Amino acid sequence: MALSGILAAVCLAGSLVLIRKGHPAGKLGVFIAGLLCLLSIVLRPADDEPDGLAATELPVSLPQQDVSYGYVSSTVCRDCHEDQHASWAGSFHRTMTQVVTPETMAAPAVQVSLKLHTRAFHFIPAEDRFLVETVDPEWDEERLKVGLYTISENEAPPFVRRQIVMSTGSHHYQTYWINGTKGNQLWRVPWVYHIQMQRWIPIQDTFIVPPFNHRDVSNWNDNCIHCHSAGGEPGVQDREALETRIGELGIACEACHGPGQQHVEHRRQLIAAGTPGSVPDKTIVNPLRLSHRRSAEVCGQCHSSTLFDPYQRKDFLPGQMLEDTIVLHRYTDELVQNTSHLKDSFWADGTMRVAGRDFSSLESSACYQKGEVTCTSCHSMHRYEDADDQLAPSMRTDAACLQCHESFAMDVSAHSHHTLESSGSRCTNCHMPHTSFGLFKAIRSHRIDSPTAAMTIKNGRPNACVLCHLDRTMPWIDEKLVEWYGHEKSSTSDIANNSSPAVALLLSGDAVQRAVMAWNFGRDEAREASGDQWQLPLLAELLDDPYSVVRVTAQKSIMNYPGTAGFEYDFLAPVGERKKARATLIGRWEKHRAAVGANDQLARKSNDELKPLMLTPSRHRDVERLSKLLQVRNNQEIYLSE
Repeated sequence: MALSGILAAVCLAGSLVLIRKGHPAGKLGVFIAGLLCLLSIVLRPADDEPDGLAATELPVSLPQQDVSYGYVSSTVCRDCHEDQHASWAGSFHRTMTQVVTPETMAAPAVQVSLKLHTRAFHFIPAEDRFLVETVDPEWDEERLKVGLYTISENEAPPFVRRQIVMSTGSHHYQTYWINGTKGNQLWRVPWVYHIQMQRWIPIQDTFIVPPFNHRDVSNWNDNCIHCHSAGGEPGVQDREALETRIGELGIACEACHGPGQQHVEHRRQLIAAGTPGSVPDKTIVNPLRLSHRRSAEVCGQCHSSTLFDPYQRKDFLPGQMLEDTIVLHRYTDELVQNTSHLKDSFWADGTMRVAGRDFSSLESSACYQKGEVTCTSCHSMHRYEDADDQLAPSMRTDAACLQCHESFAMDVSAHSHHTLESSGSRCTNCHMPHTSFGLFKAIRSHRIDSPTAAMTIKNGRPNACVLCHLDRTMPWIDEKLVEWYGHEKSSTSDIANNSSPAVALLLSGDAVQRAVMAWNFGRDEAREASGDQWQLPLLAELLDDPYSVVRVTAQKSIMNYPGTAGFEYDFLAPVGERKKARATLIGRWEKHRAAVGANDQLARKSNDELKPLMLTPSRHRDVERLSKLLQVRNNQEIYLSE
């Protein structure tokens, strides 16, 4: 009971005694006691409420470590492989899934209250643990079961207070998990903390999904477990009492090398006998010693578009053929064609367009099908230069491709038709352009192929020329490919003849095309090839795009342009504020244009060159053509399954 409540009780008792004795101070005492009682009610903490949120807290219940399948954990590996353990420990694979502590929590230990539509969310640091007050995820799950996919403004959901017990991610943003009431079930919190932006974001605004109020419910036990742990056993057969077990949290040693128990026992026996071991050691898998296909499939168990059985452990073990145990999705599959969120993951030519599904791209490459390229041809798990992409030394240069294509090394420019110093002479810029999207950015496609006009005209996948020469028309690009590489001439429409395909995809493409182009508009290489004085009014149109991911991607690219210092914009702001920011940016561009003077790049362009940029002969926005392009925007609902 609060101190004010105790004082009220004492005051009331004393006042009643005075009233019985006829003392006039008795009535005043009763009044004061009433005030103290009211104060005690107002100030009473929620924990004192027998039916309050305190009653909804649960004890911590995490997936239990299980050694029955031969997993020994990375701690045991470290005893002999100290250097390899250290390099793994410095990677984002290690920190993919962690028990939440003050050391592993990315969000600042500051109490935060947030609201999405009608739903409140509270993040409450409490000494060495972190609590959230949020809508009961099990209540939401029951509504999903009966087809209520959209949150109604009239709902009155129950709230719970739970401890954040586990996290996913430590690189871009961090997702948090709380316990449910059924065994060690883990429910995703509806907000994430974005590490680079240093802000909380609703989970639905981190993905390219249709812009409506989703009822987003997800549990770790039968979904994330397959790739975000080693040796995961969902244990969800009894939905009322989940018993999820793992070999180890995170993407640990045994995810790539297989269960280590046999290897550890074998090596200990050799050490005890004083016998040197043989190499290779058949009791453990080393992906570097596998064939290029089996090696790539070790990564492909997670870095692909796959179908897992949510009720069973992942049967795949490193060294096995991947498709013996896991179903891989491909664009022509009937399931993919009939499932929107799977079909949305591919470009129309079958190329994967979701970041992180790189094996699904690689396996369709001639370098993989006819050659022997594999993931470790370029990446290294233990000798990487930067944990951001884990590329091996020199693999950020043309050496990555020239290790196989040696004949081009003598005269790269003769092949690329760009100067040697140009970004257009870098192998990966042409053959692995940034057309996969995820985590608020475009990354290099791992389908290694050559740019063609048909790639863009027929299939909507922007080729490397489009992504760099933002100001050029499709006929210009096609003409260069015909001249340089003997391609057949492509037919284009009148619209394509008078507009830039980069601009058309940016403003009228589907949500993925708009996001990919918005990111590429911010690349240094693209601005060097196309100038940087005409793009801002086009990117400004995306500040009010219906998809939040498109908006924030455009914002990031905008800040790479001159004249944007101090420009403020919140991609989660209400529509009115976003429209105001759009108008502000266009106004800034017009002022900057008037001040460029002798450095005016647009003054040197002809009317025919200005037209694809949506500019009039007087170098102003061509509002009429811009409006027409926005009116034909592809508003198909897109679910990009990251």
